[in-house]
This record gives sequence, C-alpha cells and structure tokens, in this order.
Amino acid sequence: MIDLSNLEIIRGDSEPFEITLADEDGAPIDLTGAIIYFTVKKRKSDSDANASISKVITDHTSPENGESLISLTAEDTNIEPGTYFWDIQIDRDGDIDSVKYGILKVFSDVTRGDEVS
Repeated sequence: MIDLSNLEIIRGDSEPFEITLADEDGAPIDLTGAIIYFTVKKRKSDSDANASISKVITDHTSPENGESLISLTAEDTNIEPGTYFWDIQIDRDGDIDSVKYGILKVFSDVTRGDEVS
C-alpha cells in the first residue's frame, strides 16, 4: 500500500492506488456493500460539481480486509499541474465517514511541457 497522506502524479498518466482502510485500532474496515468516494479539488470550498477528479468505487479487491483500488485514468489526471486537496469517504448503508485526506501534487509531463489540454 502507498502512503496516501501526500500523493504525487504526473498529468495525463494512469495511476492505480491500492488502499487498505482500517479503524483506529488497526482492524480492517469491512467494505462489503460499501461505496468509496475519492474526490480531488483545487480548493476545499469548491463544490462537488467542480471537483477536478471524482471517482465512485463500488467493486473492492478484498472488501472483508478493507482493500480497494482507486484507478485514475489518463483522462482523470489530465488536469492543470499544481497542488490539490483530496479525501476518501465511505458510504456504508447511508452512514458516511471521511477516512483519509491529504494533498495531491500534479506535475507537468515532459512530453507536453506546460500545455494544458
């Protein structure tokens, strides 16, 4: 599992992030039937409709062990280089918990340089 506190990606690259979610005691959070929301915003105050990246994950790699995969496509990461905020929320039967959050740094790719498409 990667360190999720500070993520770094290169604009336009596909990025899979394997995550394992655990409670305060280190026990895996059972993700059976759960929905994971991964949201990235330029400003925390941006509306969800203006999120730079928004993923909904309903199929988990090992739900009973708290394991899931956030797969960012090249289209997802084709955003302006800079610093963003992200969080992960879990919806278990309408009970929503924010379980992880941090900073995401998006770097320019060498091929396109500073172009933004």
